[in-house]
Amino acid sequence: MKKFRLWKLLFVLIFASIALCFIPSFLEGQKISNKQDSVPELKEEVPELATYMETLQTYVHKLSLSIDAKNQALAVFYANEANLLLEDIQEKIPVYEDIPVALYIDRMGKEPFEQLIAVLKEKEPDYEKINHAMDSTINSCNLCHASSLLPQIRIKRNSFNPYMQDFTKR
Repeated sequence: MKKFRLWKLLFVLIFASIALCFIPSFLEGQKISNKQDSVPELKEEVPELATYMETLQTYVHKLSLSIDAKNQALAVFYANEANLLLEDIQEKIPVYEDIPVALYIDRMGKEPFEQLIAVLKEKEPDYEKINHAMDSTINSCNLCHASSLLPQIRIKRNSFNPYMQDFTKR
């Protein structure tokens, strides 16, 4: 009988010591979770505009090289890609660091791109009109940068091909 009481006492002591080990952790966890409940939600992060603009610049440069090579089909492809990217930027980054990006694209960027696409899609391409529309599109980029108080970002058309791509018509 003494052995049974001793084992019972030993069991109770072990159980109590284990319970005492976990009670502070449990209570601390309760405190932490209460603190977490009072933390305000974080705002959703806005994507980095520079990444989108870099892709846009690549499309516009490839568009320009396609025009220089008089490759109408490829030029239409890159003009459409650039135009779709502008729409994507408007949707995902309507405002960036207090710059109304979506509004500026609407007011300065969409019309020149749409005019460029229209002249590119003409049955008989007039490359004088196409080059003029391309230059107007690039000017709209620079106007947007100036309006965003970033005139140091200036896009300039050039014929240098840094890509491992042949832009000539096939």
